[in-house]
Amino acid sequence: MADKKVRDDMFHVFLRMQKQMHRISASGTLPPAIFHLLHLIYHNSSTMNIDGKEVMAYEVSDFAKTLKVSKPAISKVLRECEAKGYCKKVTMSDDKRKSVVILQEKGIQLCQNVDAQMRHKMDQVIDQLGEADAREFIRIMTRLQEILNEMSKKGKKAYDEIEEIS
Repeated sequence: MADKKVRDDMFHVFLRMQKQMHRISASGTLPPAIFHLLHLIYHNSSTMNIDGKEVMAYEVSDFAKTLKVSKPAISKVLRECEAKGYCKKVTMSDDKRKSVVILQEKGIQLCQNVDAQMRHKMDQVIDQLGEADAREFIRIMTRLQEILNEMSKKGKKAYDEIEEIS
């Protein structure tokens, strides 16, 4: 069992870091769900032939798996993104069961701007932290992600264990 102070400190650092990362991402102008969805489309789309044109698109069925979010939640965020003109959902003509999302120019511009802001802010953090500490942070966060993924695979979600801890 972990030391109570270490556990509590880690929990509070996570909460503060989550809040800070949201402020940094898109300067806090985008809701986190929209930010994550657009970021995923922008960085993970693949070339697809849609109506005779080669376009960069992302399969709708992959969102829930990748983001580990329910399909209704994905649908809601996609509708918001479409309404704001960030992306467009297209049903494939060769398979009506398959839909993809294509970033519109407004969404592409937004993603490029956010990426530029994030790179600039990360450069500032690394300048202050130092490259050695930045690499150590990356190592620890990667290890933490591996542990949490393993816990998730085993069905041991952290929130399920709250009663055991208290």
